[in-house]
Amino acid sequence: EGLTNCAKHAGPGVRARVTLRAEEGGLRVEVSDDGPGFSPEAAQGLGLRSVQERVQLAHGDLTIRYGGSEGGTMMSAWLPATPRSGRP
Repeated sequence: EGLTNCAKHAGPGVRARVTLRAEEGGLRVEVSDDGPGFSPEAAQGLGLRSVQERVQLAHGDLTIRYGGSEGGTMMSAWLPATPRSGRP
């Protein structure tokens, strides 16, 4: 979804980067771009909401950094390797 948003909204010539790395107890997935960025108020689409829902269902954490006037956007999700205890 992060790459789809980049392709749809960031404009031509924008570079995107996907990073996957193992972290304690899980996996970190990051999608970032060097596009014009956008404001959090503009992020009302179904795409970002569906990402938030999927990360919550996996008992993970999602952070979105909006570049504002400096541009660029970064979406970072941490997903546990195993379900957290006490949760279905």
